[in-house]
Amino acid sequence: MLRVRAEDPQLADQLGWQLQAVPPAWCSIVLPSRTPQQLAAQVAEANARGQELARRLGVKWEPPVDRRKQRLLTFARDEAGRRFCPRQAASPGRRVPDGVSTAARLPGGGDGVDVLDTALPAYYSPGYLPGFGGGTDSIGGDDLRLAYVGILVGSARVKQRNWPTALDCDLVEDLLRPAEVIEYASRLREGIQAGWTTKREAVEDATEFASSGFDLVETRLRCRE
Repeated sequence: MLRVRAEDPQLADQLGWQLQAVPPAWCSIVLPSRTPQQLAAQVAEANARGQELARRLGVKWEPPVDRRKQRLLTFARDEAGRRFCPRQAASPGRRVPDGVSTAARLPGGGDGVDVLDTALPAYYSPGYLPGFGGGTDSIGGDDLRLAYVGILVGSARVKQRNWPTALDCDLVEDLLRPAEVIEYASRLREGIQAGWTTKREAVEDATEFASSGFDLVETRLRCRE
């Protein structure tokens, strides 16, 4: 963590606990199932959705993650692979038996650190009830996986959001089709004309659309496994 922080202390402090999630997410979720290039393609696919929406609305495109944050997160991922799972990092996309050191394992795999207690906010914990801050008493494994992978690329909107993993796999595919972008853009244009939304808000909508697109692409990957 100190080595990662040294790259950009101000930004690292802003990210805070999210950086703690990088080793388990990178070593235990992403590298056993895909290459870094495939993860980059997933980000590009999601951003393309946001860019297309922004283009159709005639507004500026603002990606969910700027270059500075992207550089630090990429460095954190590389450092995690070097320190926690060098064997797994050398074979991305193919699970390596015993290729991850204890500190980078997800809970349930022995006596390793419980990253749910150290790396994610309280409202991702199973005991965090709805009446105490808006959490839930039923956090699914898919929701946790989605949060972890999103943290790796900076697109994670760190709040409780069950909708991507609650969708049927066929519906996930439908929501990733170009027709969805066209329909959503049409509704937002009507809102701008009617005055219930603004162009500034439309920029934010396009950015959020890209973040949601990343979640959908991740869920689609899960559906195909």
